[in-house]
Amino acid sequence: MGAVRWIIPVLWITCPTYLLGVGISSDFSLGYQGERGVLALGLVTAGVNLRLDNSPSIGTALNWGFGQHPGLNGATLCGSFSLKPLNFVLGYQYQYWSDWQIGENRGYGLLLFSPTNQLTLGLGICWRRMFYRSSTAPRLPFYPEWNLIYLLRYNLLNKTRFRLWAELSNYERLQIKNPQQFPLGVNGSYRLYPRWQIFASCRTALNGLSTSLVSFTAIKVELGVKYGN
Repeated sequence: MGAVRWIIPVLWITCPTYLLGVGISSDFSLGYQGERGVLALGLVTAGVNLRLDNSPSIGTALNWGFGQHPGLNGATLCGSFSLKPLNFVLGYQYQYWSDWQIGENRGYGLLLFSPTNQLTLGLGICWRRMFYRSSTAPRLPFYPEWNLIYLLRYNLLNKTRFRLWAELSNYERLQIKNPQQFPLGVNGSYRLYPRWQIFASCRTALNGLSTSLVSFTAIKVELGVKYGN
């Protein structure tokens, strides 16, 4: 929770720049993340993104869990800069599982390359370290880890109002999975009005790859609405 305290003041500082002509977008969504025998988590997510005319942007998001792991589940703060066809992203993620009283801090850098309008490739690095919140649990040492971040995104359909794309990536706005899980999914959005759109996603991941007992037991679905550019 303490790691999130400085994210909210950032919004109070940056949101007034909207009055100076800075583009702003916000989103709200409901979702479910589950893994058979391990996790069953409902999620409420809200985010804000600010973009300058010359392409730099800063964004933040929070999500709350209900059912299993109630309360604040995650937070992020990231910035990006575009120099077509490249996009540079630097960010921080905080995630906490309240029932287990354990969490993780992550810092990352990601380089995205879009050689065509249909294809986006990404490669980056993530620093991660877990932590305890419990005062009674045995304090085993958690050492920092470095993980690879990868992204492969392909636009299946891109119409005036409707967009559909497939993605293979261990990177999400509020989570970075272990690279050996190979998360994949399908995403879509539909523009209702010039500045309003609805979006949905469905993702899964490979489990048990190291033991040759491959299964798709993890799933994440999300449905939301976005306002802005």
